[in-house]
Amino acid sequence: MASGELAIGDRNSLCGLISTAHVFADPSFQERVWIRGKGPEVSSYVEAFRTLHDYRISDFANGDALKYGD
Repeated sequence: MASGELAIGDRNSLCGLISTAHVFADPSFQERVWIRGKGPEVSSYVEAFRTLHDYRISDFANGDALKYGD
């Protein structure tokens, strides 16, 4: 693996964190899907919150994010 390149698991975790962060940052998604239950997505607040744990948000928040690069 070249310098600065992420391992597959780390890349998947980072992509999952970013994707989940977008869900929490999008109030129109939250209202449409979580409150009104509309759209093709199947999602809930609890599911999204658990996804953060699955993608090791605590590692990221505790400083291990540095391994993801500058």
